[in-house]
This record gives sequence, C-alpha cells and structure tokens, in this order.
Amino acid sequence: MISTPEALLAFVCWVPFTFAITWATLGPAVTVSFIPVWVLSVIYPFMKRLMPFPQVVLGAIIGGAVFPGWVGVTGDLDHLDQALPLFFATAAWVVYFDVFYATQDLPDDKKAGVKSLAVWMGPNVKILLAGLGILQIAFFAMTALRADLSLIFWILGIGVWAVSVPWHVLSLNLKDRHSGGSVFKANIKLGLYMTGVSLLELVLLRVHHAPMKTQNHLHLTRASSPSITNQTFAMERIDVHHHFIPPAYVEAFKTTGGDPSGWHLPQWTPESSISLMDSHNTRTAILSLTAPGTSILAHSPGASATLAREINLYAAKLHNESPTRFGFFASLPHLTPDTIPAAIEEAIYALETLHADGITLYTRYTGTGYLGHDAFAPLWEELNRRKAVVFIHPTNTAADARNRSILVNPALPQPIIDYPHETCRTAVDLITSGTISRNPDVKIILSHGGGTLPILATRAAHLLYDAKLTSISPEDFLEQARSFYFDLALSGNEENMQLLVGRNGFAKGGHVFYGSDFPYAPVSTINKYVRMMEGFSVQGEEVEKAIARDSAVKLFPRFQMPADLRVGKTNNWGAFSACLLLPVGLSALYSVLQSRVHTYST
Repeated sequence: MISTPEALLAFVCWVPFTFAITWATLGPAVTVSFIPVWVLSVIYPFMKRLMPFPQVVLGAIIGGAVFPGWVGVTGDLDHLDQALPLFFATAAWVVYFDVFYATQDLPDDKKAGVKSLAVWMGPNVKILLAGLGILQIAFFAMTALRADLSLIFWILGIGVWAVSVPWHVLSLNLKDRHSGGSVFKANIKLGLYMTGVSLLELVLLRVHHAPMKTQNHLHLTRASSPSITNQTFAMERIDVHHHFIPPAYVEAFKTTGGDPSGWHLPQWTPESSISLMDSHNTRTAILSLTAPGTSILAHSPGASATLAREINLYAAKLHNESPTRFGFFASLPHLTPDTIPAAIEEAIYALETLHADGITLYTRYTGTGYLGHDAFAPLWEELNRRKAVVFIHPTNTAADARNRSILVNPALPQPIIDYPHETCRTAVDLITSGTISRNPDVKIILSHGGGTLPILATRAAHLLYDAKLTSISPEDFLEQARSFYFDLALSGNEENMQLLVGRNGFAKGGHVFYGSDFPYAPVSTINKYVRMMEGFSVQGEEVEKAIARDSAVKLFPRFQMPADLRVGKTNNWGAFSACLLLPVGLSALYSVLQSRVHTYST
C-alpha cells in the first residue's frame, strides 16, 4: 500500500523529471505547449469532488497532447488554433468512453458523493453519449479533411469509427452495471486499431511525399515548373528574401504605370514559389513585397493604406494555409510624416493579429527621405519596443523635377546598379541619425548582402568623424554597421562571401542568411548563385549551415522543428496525422489502466 506522503513525493519528483526530459528531447517550444496539460493533470484528481463533469478535464488532458504534437511537427506556437479540430475530437472521445466507464460505478458514486457526467445525466446519459459520438466523428472527419488524408484513412479510420459509435450506445444497458465496463474495454481495441491506421497513413505519406499539397489543395510539385532545375541540394534552407505578387498589387501596378525603377513585373503564383523552393531544398520562404510596394500609390495615402491591408491579408492567408512553407514580412502604407500613425497601426495589426514575421521597409520614401529621418522616429520606437525584425529593401533613387527616375544609365534599370548603393545610403543614414543606437532591439536585415555597405563602411566611418560631420567614433560606427543582418540574394558570389563571412568577415556570426530574390531574379540566375554559395571554398560546414538555415532559426524561433518531420519530406498537412498517435495511444493506455483498477477494486 502506498501512503499519501509517498504518493505526493513521487508526484513532486515526477513533474520536474518529465519537464526536464521533454525540454532536453523535444525542445522549449514543445515543453511550453505541454504546460496546460501538466496543470490540468495536477487538478484533475480533485474534480470529482468539485464539479459534475470531471470527464471534461480528463478529455482536455489527453486531448491536450495534440498541441505538443502540432508544435513538434510544425515548430509553430502562433497557430495552435489550427490543431483545435483534432483536440476537440480527442477530448470528445475521452469523455465519451469515460462516461461509459462511469456508468458501472453509478450506485457507488452516488453513495460516496463522487460526481460524474453519468451521475449528472442519469437516465439521459445515452443521449449524451450519442452526442459525444457524433462530435468526435465530426471533428476527426474535419481533421482528416484539413490534413488531406488518404481514402484509406477515411475508410479504415473514420468509417470504422463511425460504425462503432452507434454499436457502443445501443449496447449499453444501464440496468447492468457491467455493461458500461464491457463497452469501455472496447476502447482498448479501438485505440490500438486507430494507432495502427494512423501509422499506416504516416507510412503511406512518407512513401508518396513528392506530390505535395497545401491546405487549399494547390498542386505544389516540382514538376509544375519545368524551367526550374531538378537538382535537390542536401542542405535545408530558409529563404528570407523571397517576393510575392498579390492580385491587389498587380492592379495597382497596372493603374499607376509600372515600377519607376524600370524593372518589369514577372509572373508569379504560390506554385512557382514552391517549385523554386523545392529545387533548392528550401523549407520556408518569408514573403515580402518588393519596391516600390505600397508607395506605388504614394499620391493617395488612403489608397496606399488600403493596399497595405489587402497585401497583408493575402500574405497571412498564404501563411495560414502553409505555415511551414510561407512566412511574411508585412507591408506598411507609404511613409510620410502624416502617415506614420497609420503605419504604426498597420504594423501592430500585422504583428499581433496576422502573426507576421516582421515588417518590410524601403530604403527611402519620396517626400521624406532615408530611414533615419526624424519623422520615422515614432515608428522605429514602436518596432524597437516589440523587438521586431525589419526587412529593408532598396527602392528607386530620388526623381528629378519631372518625376523621372535618375538612372546611372538609361539602359540600366535601377535594381542592377543603383539598388546596392541605396541600401548603403539608408544604412549609413540610420547610423549617423542615431536611429540604430536609440533602437538596439530592432533586428534589421539589409538586402543583397548589405549592398555596398561592407565595402564603404570603413571609408564612411573615418571620413565622417575626421571631417567632424559626426560625433560617432569610427569604432562605434563600424560596430553599428556590423550589427545589421544581411541576406545573400544575388550576392552569394566568392567576392561577397569572402567579404561577409570569410576570414575577418564584415558580418557578425549568425547575421547572414540565404535569399533568392525570386521571382524578380531569373531562375537561371538564382541557380547560379546557389551553386556559387555552395562552391565557396573558405566557409566551413558550420558557417554553411548557419547561412542556409540555422541563423534564420535563431532570429525566427518558430521555424524550429524535428528534422525527420520537416515539410518537404511529408505532406504539408499530412504530417500532422502523426499527431494522432500521441492522444490515441494515451487514450488506449488509460483504458487499460482503468480496466485493471476497476477489476482490482471490485
């Protein structure tokens, strides 16, 4: 016989042990998602004395295992709501069978004052069971539908389950206290059976993972774009410089006469992005709107703000449908001193409500200037308060009096030569204006390897200080310049790589990311730069991994997930079927233990 103090001691030892094991093996994100389960496990033993439906708490405990499963598969803590159908299905299943169990104890529970749904519902308990049966089937069907599971799962899993529920309810005889126990024991067989069906589905998904689908059933396969190379690189990547072209932006582009930088608008679809990503083993692309962005409607602040909201909602839709394939940097309205409040409001909405990965800004804004301008200070303060990531993309240079873009050469669109200089200009402006020093918690990503900043930073640092144009010492200037993050979009050639990450490289460790610049850069050019990055002779494996993925994971922790369940290796939603195994197995195990306890007590 175990005494109460011994039981408490065992429990006190068990909690930190399981916490430590979970943290060490599954990581902090999964551990955090387990906390509600632990809390409910602590209070559950008291519920039979306090509430008439303690089975609901038990259902939440076992169903709560779905959320750690979701986090383990997707690495995403921000979209746990997408796991709710499976949670409700599992919780309803647990409550359903535990009510069957409680029916065999009705006389004893009434005498002892133990509360349960069976006692509470009395002779109407079969109506409750029928409702719970319908709920669990409906939610499991919703899960299977959203996960795009196979016909085999629908027949062997959902079909068998749907047939078993009416049999359970009809076979319950409330006058025979052993009747409920007999049905309850059937849960053991059903639980083990569903575990087997889930394992079969997972095996089938791994065998047939090539034709990937997103939740909206887009056929996102490599074959969908024959122009893209079939080579698959071994190292997994996260692309932090990947553009998208929403329908609303296409319309604005057409009505305003096009991009003042002189660059064309390419064809783009989500499928084309996935094809490019798969060809280079890119798990996730963080989508952003290239320049001029919402500033294409700079003449109408209201229209620019409306366009920003439409773009962000479209990006959020892509992200929600495929959270492990797409992230996004939110767009803001065209920035002027008068529109800063609206820009701050949109930034808060995008970060808090839409779960954007960061904010897109452009190097300068017509009528105001570069990003260190005093008018932008309130926006920087808000982004700093939120420790936000800011992706800075170059835009067209200042226009002349007739609003014609000033080109280095009329035959050269500005992205070819001018854009790298624009990035350097706004970076220096951010440093000399004190914006960087006042907002140390903002993480700023500079496009295209920082443009010409790594080359010109030392020159600017010394000339500005020696000419008494700034009080910032050369050492402080260079430290701030190196605090930026850099993507390697169209910049992964040997010379730039040596400059950024070679011996005594300009960039700090963990501050350089992979970027493709798709779809504005031709696929053939992207392929060349990937090959150049892979052929860079100086970097070691650690640096290569950091650039490809690890540095982005540190900046965006939601991208963490177990290596063997990453998207690109299984169906985007189908991998979620693996989450079935934990609650199903726990429920079956619970049934075994309960049956043995009841047999012993009787």
